[in-house]
Amino acid sequence: MKRMLAVALLLVTTGCIDVPAMNGLMDRLVPEPEVIYQEVELERFEGQFAPDPDQDNDAVLDAAQKILDDPAQIGAVVQNLSWVEYTHRFLLPPGATKLMVKITIDYTLLVGPNEGPAGTLDLTFRSPEGEQKCRDERDPPCFEIVYFGGGEKEIDGSSTALPPVPGEWTVTISGSGMEGLIGELIYSGNYKLVVLTELPVS
Repeated sequence: MKRMLAVALLLVTTGCIDVPAMNGLMDRLVPEPEVIYQEVELERFEGQFAPDPDQDNDAVLDAAQKILDDPAQIGAVVQNLSWVEYTHRFLLPPGATKLMVKITIDYTLLVGPNEGPAGTLDLTFRSPEGEQKCRDERDPPCFEIVYFGGGEKEIDGSSTALPPVPGEWTVTISGSGMEGLIGELIYSGNYKLVVLTELPVS
């Protein structure tokens, strides 16, 4: 009804329809409905880092022994091993206005220093378009060393804002940490990823 009145008013006053003027008038008479968004948890992934089972088991045992003998050398030890790569997928629905992942990485040594390397981390996000992103502003490859001390023992925060491209996303994560009861008692690395977005309230 308001639209018809606006058109009639323009015809009477100007004798023609000025499209830009009419658009501006309609925006004032019929404002766009306000869209309310809410934060939604899409997925939650948790796991424990582990040595690659395809490598020489003696090398893993030797690394564990070196960590026990001299925990301060953990950075050099863990880089000499390869680690299992875990892949997780999630769907970002159309209409999402943001995409962010809360990240918690915790390394635990049975006996270890308060300073120095705590472990390694490789965390990569791949968009539906194939674009790769790290957890921060760095460009891939996303390998990094995590340090004890200065509040850096545990990575606890969020990724940089990822482009809200709808479709299937892939998260690939790999890091250092032993598995099994004995390995976990010596050196463990745990991760938790929580995928968050904002969607319009229906």
